[in-house]
Amino acid sequence: MTISIETLLERNMREVFGEHDAAKRQAAVAVLFTDDCVFIGPDGRHEGRSAIADAAAAIQQRFPTFSYRMLNPPQSIDGVGRLAWASGPPDAPRTVTGMDIVVVREGRIAALYTFLDRA
Repeated sequence: MTISIETLLERNMREVFGEHDAAKRQAAVAVLFTDDCVFIGPDGRHEGRSAIADAAAAIQQRFPTFSYRMLNPPQSIDGVGRLAWASGPPDAPRTVTGMDIVVVREGRIAALYTFLDRA
């Protein structure tokens, strides 16, 4: 079963970067990302599934009460997708906004680029 790019983006936001349970996060990374995946964001370059799961865990440790929500529906064109999101404490105004851009290969995320918006 092929997962749409839009669904990959949403699931990555919720099940990888929004998941606090390490085992569930690792299982999601195994389904959503290619073996040779890369995540490039403000904190650097992370290569491979374990490194991506570790990067998500580090973000959660840094901001333990933050949750993610989409600002707009995800969009895709020709194997590339984007998702604008906001993050912050659940019952507070958004603290951080950003955009994830993914390159998809064979139905999985091969590259994830995360951009943060300036405050």
